[in-house]
Amino acid sequence: MRFMKEFAIAAMLVVCTLLLTGCFAVDVIGGMMLAGGDDEVSKEEVFAYVSDNAEALFGFPYDEMPRGDDSEKKQFIRNHLGEDTIVKSVHRYDSNTLNFYCGGKGNVTSSVYSGFYHSEDNEPSALEFEGEAVFTETEDGKFEWSNEDGQRQFLAERIQPNWFYYRMIWG
Repeated sequence: MRFMKEFAIAAMLVVCTLLLTGCFAVDVIGGMMLAGGDDEVSKEEVFAYVSDNAEALFGFPYDEMPRGDDSEKKQFIRNHLGEDTIVKSVHRYDSNTLNFYCGGKGNVTSSVYSGFYHSEDNEPSALEFEGEAVFTETEDGKFEWSNEDGQRQFLAERIQPNWFYYRMIWG
């Protein structure tokens, strides 16, 4: 949840700064925020990527990742996972869960985020929704949760032991 709030605040600060300075790029960035972006990676691509790269992913040196500059973080990820990686960012939720974000679609108020995560205890996690989510196992290895009004949903599916695909929906 903290990541989502920080992202929304940062995005709004960028747009406000551009508006105040009269920068031409405000049309491009503002349009992207209003129309929403789409760089979501399919579930099939995530499953194939994790299966093909499990060793490098398991050994990913998260504790050595630069803190701060996004371009340095992205280069660090490419250095360790390859130039053709589908991973856009990596975040540790707790001592049990390391999240590999792959993309999403939508805008700040209505969005979908997807990727995969490593779970030390081989249990599904709802990441940002962990405090409120209670999963229902719909099929073997497939887990779903939705809040009462359906505005927040989380889907998790076991890719292989300790690795889960996720799709997080903010409506």
